[in-house]
Amino acid sequence: IIARALEKARGEKLVAKAIRGGMSAVEAFEKFGIM
Repeated sequence: IIARALEKARGEKLVAKAIRGGMSAVEAFEKFGIM
């Protein structure tokens, strides 16, 4: 459970970074599959 939570947190950081870099939320979701 902890490992999955850490993995999701890492993914969320990637999504946030992509959105800050100009990617739309839709594109980020399609690429990473998480929000």
